[in-house]
Amino acid sequence: MSEFRGKVWDSFPNYGENWGEHNSPQRMLAGASTSVAVTVQNKGRATWSSSERFRLGYRWFRQDGTEVFQAGGGPQYATLPTDIPFGQSVMFVAQVTAPASGGAYTLRWDMLQDGVTWFGSQGNATLDVEVTIDEPTYIAQLTGQSAPSPLLPGSKTTAWFELKNVGTATWYSSGANPVKLGTWSPADRASALATAGDWDSPARPTNADQDVVLPSQTVRFTFVATAPSQL
Repeated sequence: MSEFRGKVWDSFPNYGENWGEHNSPQRMLAGASTSVAVTVQNKGRATWSSSERFRLGYRWFRQDGTEVFQAGGGPQYATLPTDIPFGQSVMFVAQVTAPASGGAYTLRWDMLQDGVTWFGSQGNATLDVEVTIDEPTYIAQLTGQSAPSPLLPGSKTTAWFELKNVGTATWYSSGANPVKLGTWSPADRASALATAGDWDSPARPTNADQDVVLPSQTVRFTFVATAPSQL
């Protein structure tokens, strides 16, 4: 009997996995991050342990099969909470970051022994999820403004517009791509109310009053308006 059991045991691969429940997203915003729970059962002879560098990894692939390498380089990982012998299951919680550009992608989950092998390379099925990555949208809705006041030539006043973020992109007042208040009709026209030092440029009065504006939040843009010296 023991010899039979040994033969049965030897028939199992060293690296084996069986996928359980997961809540992988079907849509994400470009560059956004979300937590994903994935349950995996150990179906191989090797016990999964952190000391032996067993991990759950994920990678992104384009529709032509090329891999997307993200900032930080290569695949991302979730670590084991405890050792997992043959037959036992574990739920990983991974922080997944979407590719920086929109499009159709495959999110591929796979177990690996870091520095040794991916389980998919040993004949195991990966968990592939088709995900649509949407580009963030920048849309503002005017919700209020300061009351206009009469000005003498050359005099100044503080004014503001209140705007609601009704798009999907988060607004930042600083950094590489800050959101600013701009002139319109036509776009980017030089305003007669602008003065050097008070405005960022003749067409850009100011940035948002707060550092971060999430979708559905409202923010004020406060700026100084200077009446023309000659009417």
